[in-house]
Amino acid sequence: MKDSLRSLRREEIELLQAEGCSSDSWHSVMIEGELGESRFSNVHFTGEIRINKQSRPSVVCNATLKNVTLGFGLSIKNVNGVIENCNISDNVIIENVGVITCTPGSSFGNGTVVEVLSETGDRSVRIFEGLDSQMAYIYSLYKYDKYLINALDRIIDAEIASKTETRSLISKGAIIRNTTRMTNVKVGPFSIVDSALCLENGTIVSTETFPAHIGPGVIMRNFIVNKGTVVEDNASIYDS
Repeated sequence: MKDSLRSLRREEIELLQAEGCSSDSWHSVMIEGELGESRFSNVHFTGEIRINKQSRPSVVCNATLKNVTLGFGLSIKNVNGVIENCNISDNVIIENVGVITCTPGSSFGNGTVVEVLSETGDRSVRIFEGLDSQMAYIYSLYKYDKYLINALDRIIDAEIASKTETRSLISKGAIIRNTTRMTNVKVGPFSIVDSALCLENGTIVSTETFPAHIGPGVIMRNFIVNKGTVVEDNASIYDS
Protein backbone atom coordinates (compact mmCIF):
# COMPACT_ATOMS: atom_id res chain seq x y z
CA MET A 1 0.00 0.00 0.00
CA LYS A 2 1.37 3.38 -1.02
CA ASP A 3 2.12 5.76 1.82
CA SER A 4 0.36 9.11 1.65
CA LEU A 5 2.21 12.41 1.74
CA ARG A 6 2.41 14.03 5.13
CA SER A 7 3.99 17.03 6.78
CA LEU A 8 7.27 16.62 8.60
CA ARG A 9 6.99 15.85 12.27
CA ARG A 10 8.48 18.24 14.77
CA GLU A 11 11.34 15.88 15.62
CA GLU A 12 12.17 15.48 11.92
CA ILE A 13 12.32 19.25 11.47
CA GLU A 14 14.59 19.55 14.51
CA LEU A 15 16.85 16.83 13.13
CA LEU A 16 17.10 18.62 9.78
CA GLN A 17 17.79 21.95 11.48
CA ALA A 18 20.55 20.32 13.51
CA GLU A 19 22.14 19.35 10.16
CA GLY A 20 22.08 22.97 8.97
CA CYS A 21 18.87 22.71 6.94
CA SER A 22 16.31 25.53 6.71
CA SER A 23 13.01 26.28 5.03
CA ASP A 24 10.87 29.30 4.23
CA SER A 25 7.93 27.17 5.42
CA TRP A 26 8.35 23.69 6.85
CA HIS A 27 4.63 23.14 6.22
CA SER A 28 5.45 23.10 2.48
CA VAL A 29 7.89 20.20 2.86
CA MET A 30 5.96 16.95 2.48
CA ILE A 31 7.21 13.39 2.70
CA GLU A 32 5.93 9.95 1.76
CA GLY A 33 6.82 7.42 4.44
CA GLU A 34 9.86 8.00 6.62
CA LEU A 35 13.21 9.72 6.14
CA GLY A 36 14.91 6.55 7.27
CA GLU A 37 18.66 6.62 6.65
CA SER A 38 18.46 9.44 4.09
CA ARG A 39 20.65 12.38 5.05
CA PHE A 40 20.03 16.06 4.37
CA SER A 41 22.73 18.55 5.31
CA ASN A 42 22.95 22.30 4.69
CA VAL A 43 19.89 22.27 2.44
CA HIS A 44 17.51 25.20 2.06
CA PHE A 45 13.96 24.24 1.08
CA THR A 46 11.68 26.79 -0.52
CA GLY A 47 8.37 26.49 -2.33
CA GLU A 48 6.64 23.13 -2.60
CA ILE A 49 8.95 20.24 -1.71
CA ARG A 50 7.93 16.59 -2.05
CA ILE A 51 10.13 13.76 -0.79
CA ASN A 52 8.99 10.44 -2.20
CA LYS A 53 9.30 7.20 -0.27
CA GLN A 54 12.98 6.59 0.45
CA SER A 55 13.23 2.96 -0.61
CA ARG A 56 16.97 3.54 -0.84
CA PRO A 57 18.72 6.23 1.23
CA SER A 58 19.50 9.58 -0.37
CA VAL A 59 22.29 12.04 0.40
CA VAL A 60 21.47 15.69 -0.25
CA CYS A 61 23.86 18.38 0.94
CA ASN A 62 24.89 21.95 0.21
CA ALA A 63 21.93 22.83 -2.00
CA THR A 64 18.94 25.12 -2.40
CA LEU A 65 15.80 23.35 -3.63
CA LYS A 66 12.74 25.26 -4.83
CA ASN A 67 9.56 23.52 -5.98
CA VAL A 68 11.25 20.14 -6.28
CA THR A 69 10.15 16.51 -6.01
CA LEU A 70 12.82 14.08 -4.84
CA GLY A 71 13.00 10.37 -5.60
CA PHE A 72 14.99 7.78 -3.66
CA GLY A 73 18.65 6.79 -3.87
CA LEU A 74 19.76 10.32 -4.78
CA SER A 75 23.16 11.93 -4.49
CA ILE A 76 22.77 15.71 -4.71
CA LYS A 77 25.84 17.60 -3.57
CA ASN A 78 27.24 21.11 -3.94
CA VAL A 79 24.63 23.06 -5.87
CA ASN A 80 26.13 26.55 -6.05
CA GLY A 81 22.92 28.18 -7.24
CA VAL A 82 19.51 26.50 -7.11
CA ILE A 83 17.52 23.55 -8.42
CA GLU A 84 14.11 25.00 -9.22
CA ASN A 85 10.85 23.60 -10.64
CA CYS A 86 12.21 20.12 -11.17
CA ASN A 87 11.08 16.53 -10.61
CA ILE A 88 14.10 14.38 -9.82
CA SER A 89 13.57 10.66 -10.29
CA ASP A 90 15.21 7.75 -8.46
CA ASN A 91 18.95 7.03 -8.38
CA VAL A 92 19.97 10.37 -9.89
CA ILE A 93 23.39 11.94 -9.26
CA ILE A 94 23.75 15.75 -9.31
CA GLU A 95 27.10 17.06 -8.12
CA ASN A 96 29.05 20.32 -8.38
CA VAL A 97 26.55 22.22 -10.52
CA GLY A 98 25.46 25.83 -10.78
CA VAL A 99 21.81 26.34 -11.68
CA ILE A 100 19.17 23.86 -12.86
CA THR A 101 15.88 25.65 -13.46
CA CYS A 102 12.65 25.41 -15.40
CA THR A 103 10.23 28.12 -16.48
CA PRO A 104 6.63 26.87 -16.16
CA GLY A 105 5.18 26.36 -19.64
CA SER A 106 8.42 25.17 -21.19
CA SER A 107 8.23 22.71 -24.09
CA PHE A 108 11.90 21.64 -23.78
CA GLY A 109 12.94 22.28 -27.37
CA ASN A 110 9.76 20.85 -28.88
CA GLY A 111 8.53 23.25 -31.56
CA THR A 112 11.98 24.63 -32.40
CA VAL A 113 12.14 25.68 -36.05
CA VAL A 114 15.05 24.04 -37.88
CA GLU A 115 16.12 25.03 -41.39
CA VAL A 116 16.75 22.12 -43.76
CA LEU A 117 17.65 22.32 -47.45
CA SER A 118 17.74 26.09 -46.97
CA GLU A 119 19.44 26.63 -50.34
CA THR A 120 16.18 25.61 -52.05
CA GLY A 121 14.00 28.07 -50.15
CA ASP A 122 11.70 27.74 -47.13
CA ARG A 123 12.20 24.15 -45.97
CA SER A 124 11.92 24.72 -42.24
CA VAL A 125 10.64 21.99 -39.93
CA ARG A 126 9.37 22.26 -36.36
CA ILE A 127 11.08 19.50 -34.44
CA PHE A 128 9.64 17.51 -31.56
CA GLU A 129 10.59 14.46 -29.53
CA GLY A 130 9.59 11.48 -31.65
CA LEU A 131 9.88 13.22 -35.03
CA ASP A 132 11.06 10.68 -37.60
CA SER A 133 12.89 11.19 -40.88
CA GLN A 134 9.84 10.34 -43.00
CA MET A 135 7.67 13.06 -41.47
CA ALA A 136 10.51 15.60 -41.62
CA TYR A 137 11.03 14.76 -45.31
CA ILE A 138 7.36 15.16 -46.17
CA TYR A 139 7.04 18.39 -44.18
CA SER A 140 10.11 19.99 -45.76
CA LEU A 141 9.48 18.97 -49.39
CA TYR A 142 5.68 19.31 -49.66
CA LYS A 143 5.26 22.90 -48.48
CA TYR A 144 3.10 23.62 -51.53
CA ASP A 145 0.43 21.17 -50.31
CA LYS A 146 -1.38 23.38 -47.82
CA TYR A 147 -3.90 20.73 -46.77
CA LEU A 148 -1.13 18.27 -45.98
CA ILE A 149 0.97 20.85 -44.13
CA ASN A 150 -2.03 22.02 -42.10
CA ALA A 151 -2.74 18.42 -41.08
CA LEU A 152 0.89 17.90 -40.09
CA ASP A 153 0.87 21.21 -38.18
CA ARG A 154 -2.07 19.99 -36.12
CA ILE A 155 -0.15 16.82 -35.26
CA ILE A 156 2.93 18.83 -34.31
CA ASP A 157 0.88 21.30 -32.24
CA ALA A 158 -0.61 18.38 -30.29
CA GLU A 159 2.85 16.88 -29.70
CA ILE A 160 4.20 20.20 -28.44
CA ALA A 161 1.21 20.69 -26.13
CA SER A 162 1.62 17.19 -24.70
CA LYS A 163 5.24 17.91 -23.83
CA THR A 164 4.69 21.33 -22.26
CA GLU A 165 5.10 21.20 -18.47
CA THR A 166 5.42 23.39 -15.40
CA ARG A 167 8.50 21.46 -14.26
CA SER A 168 11.46 19.81 -15.90
CA LEU A 169 12.22 16.12 -15.37
CA ILE A 170 15.53 14.51 -14.51
CA SER A 171 14.83 10.86 -15.19
CA LYS A 172 16.04 7.83 -13.28
CA GLY A 173 19.72 7.00 -13.31
CA ALA A 174 20.77 10.30 -14.87
CA ILE A 175 24.14 11.83 -13.93
CA ILE A 176 24.77 15.60 -13.98
CA ARG A 177 28.19 16.77 -12.84
CA ASN A 178 30.34 19.90 -13.03
CA THR A 179 27.82 21.74 -15.20
CA THR A 180 27.28 25.47 -14.99
CA ARG A 181 23.71 26.03 -16.13
CA MET A 182 20.71 24.02 -17.32
CA THR A 183 17.51 25.89 -18.12
CA ASN A 184 14.32 24.22 -19.38
CA VAL A 185 15.99 20.88 -20.13
CA LYS A 186 14.29 17.49 -19.90
CA VAL A 187 16.87 14.81 -19.08
CA GLY A 188 16.16 11.24 -20.16
CA PRO A 189 16.97 8.07 -18.21
CA PHE A 190 20.65 7.29 -17.67
CA SER A 191 21.80 10.45 -19.46
CA ILE A 192 25.27 11.72 -18.62
CA VAL A 193 25.91 15.46 -18.55
CA ASP A 194 29.48 16.12 -17.43
CA SER A 195 31.24 19.51 -17.48
CA ALA A 196 28.85 21.19 -19.91
CA LEU A 197 28.71 25.00 -19.87
CA CYS A 198 25.10 25.80 -20.78
CA LEU A 199 22.11 23.73 -21.87
CA GLU A 200 18.94 25.67 -22.62
CA ASN A 201 15.50 24.69 -23.92
CA GLY A 202 16.08 21.10 -24.91
CA THR A 203 15.34 17.41 -24.49
CA ILE A 204 17.94 14.70 -23.99
CA VAL A 205 16.45 11.39 -25.12
CA SER A 206 18.29 8.50 -23.51
CA THR A 207 17.92 4.88 -22.41
CA GLU A 208 19.92 2.52 -20.23
CA THR A 209 21.05 0.63 -23.34
CA PHE A 210 21.78 3.77 -25.37
CA PRO A 211 22.60 6.59 -22.96
CA ALA A 212 23.16 10.10 -24.30
CA HIS A 213 26.39 11.82 -23.24
CA ILE A 214 26.89 15.59 -23.13
CA GLY A 215 30.52 16.40 -22.35
CA PRO A 216 33.01 19.15 -21.54
CA GLY A 217 32.51 22.73 -22.66
CA VAL A 218 29.28 22.06 -24.56
CA ILE A 219 26.77 24.85 -25.20
CA MET A 220 23.38 23.86 -26.62
CA ARG A 221 20.21 25.90 -27.10
CA ASN A 222 16.88 24.86 -28.62
CA PHE A 223 17.68 21.21 -29.21
CA ILE A 224 16.52 17.62 -29.10
CA VAL A 225 19.27 15.03 -28.64
CA ASN A 226 18.47 11.44 -29.56
CA LYS A 227 19.42 8.36 -27.56
CA GLY A 228 23.03 7.24 -27.87
CA THR A 229 24.22 10.67 -29.00
CA VAL A 230 27.61 11.95 -27.83
CA VAL A 231 28.24 15.73 -27.82
CA GLU A 232 31.57 16.94 -26.45
CA ASP A 233 34.81 18.87 -27.12
CA ASN A 234 33.40 22.38 -26.56
CA ALA A 235 30.72 21.95 -29.24
CA SER A 236 28.15 24.73 -29.69
CA ILE A 237 24.79 23.60 -31.09
CA TYR A 238 21.77 25.80 -31.74
CA ASP A 239 18.31 25.07 -33.18
CA SER A 240 18.92 21.42 -33.91
